[in-house]
Amino acid sequence: MIVVIQCAASKRPGAGRLISPSGKPVVFVATPLAAPADSVHEYARPDDPCGTGMSWRQELLRYNREAKDNPLGLVPAWQLYQNKTYGQLVDRFGPHRVFILSAGWGLIRSDFLTPYYDITFSQSADRWKRRRKADRYQDFRMLPDEPDDDIRFVGGKDYVPLFCALTDTVKGKRTVFYSSARPPEANGCTLERFRTKTRTNWQYECANALMDRSMPPAVIVLIAGLAGAGKSTVSDWIAADLNLVHLDIDPEGKDGIDACGLRAEWTSFEMGDPRPIAERVGALARHAGAAGAVLSFPSPVVFSREQIAAAETVGIRTVVLFGPAELCLNSFLERENKTGRGLDAERWHKFNDRTYREYGKEEYTAVRVAAFQPDGTRWPRETIVNVLRWRLGFPSTPPSVLVSGG
Repeated sequence: MIVVIQCAASKRPGAGRLISPSGKPVVFVATPLAAPADSVHEYARPDDPCGTGMSWRQELLRYNREAKDNPLGLVPAWQLYQNKTYGQLVDRFGPHRVFILSAGWGLIRSDFLTPYYDITFSQSADRWKRRRKADRYQDFRMLPDEPDDDIRFVGGKDYVPLFCALTDTVKGKRTVFYSSARPPEANGCTLERFRTKTRTNWQYECANALMDRSMPPAVIVLIAGLAGAGKSTVSDWIAADLNLVHLDIDPEGKDGIDACGLRAEWTSFEMGDPRPIAERVGALARHAGAAGAVLSFPSPVVFSREQIAAAETVGIRTVVLFGPAELCLNSFLERENKTGRGLDAERWHKFNDRTYREYGKEEYTAVRVAAFQPDGTRWPRETIVNVLRWRLGFPSTPPSVLVSGG
């Protein structure tokens, strides 16, 4: 699903602005000559000349393309508006699937750096803010003509004509949601009424309903086990196979939980509530355009059966890579020799003996996956990925031998 939502009047305080040749911050409005006197700011229309031979619209495109350090402090469009629904949409669908229909700029991606502006289609707005149908705008059209999914538009009737005009060449189904008793005109679009008692800003309620009903939960996999079992490598393999983000919770020289920004969520998980980490990791994955995430943990982490069961209630699956201690130790020492870190067997035993004892218990049989074949060699990539797909409920060839380590 691709969601297009109309812009909002309430902007983020202190939002960045483009700067005029005279050094004043620019406020973009529909009719600058009608705006109240202001000695601090300069008023302009988006398509007015900016003083460099380009329009302000062209200057904004250049800024997005070239200003790597963002010196003016512009924010992505989804952060410009105060209502939290814009951020929730991006968390749920990812920035590449959320677009904003702006009365000032047109159809823009949610991650497009956007300056403060005060332009609306609302008939009740001040004259200098109100965009009229006859006004000429070179609106952006950032939605591709051949999107990979259906498009849903959520916005008031005053914004429907612009949505239709800016998507008239788009191939694929376009659905326009509306709340009034009388449907709007939307040629070429499917109309769907959203029934609600909310009269003002009903689009946010509609957007939340779309999020609740239309997006499958993110795939989240926790991979634990012994050092030398190949957790990082296997995590990379399954991430590539299932379009997941690999979050390394065991980076060299760092606390992986803090590095991934999951400290509060991890604390909740340890206390028996996996919902915060499921929501946060799912949001991180969708930001990256992925179907979910795989988290690889350091060897001292031993999940209790209660934690594993609680995680399953919110769709988090746990896999323990396991194998004979001698094989894992030898693999660990071989890796240390190659990397030059030189960690020794004493260190392995210090951080893995308890892990080996606990995960070797019968109660973990259902989540164990053998890292090594019976002859002591590693399973081939395609075999281990197939076993993991089978364990996680994805289409796969049922493994003829489902070993659980030993």
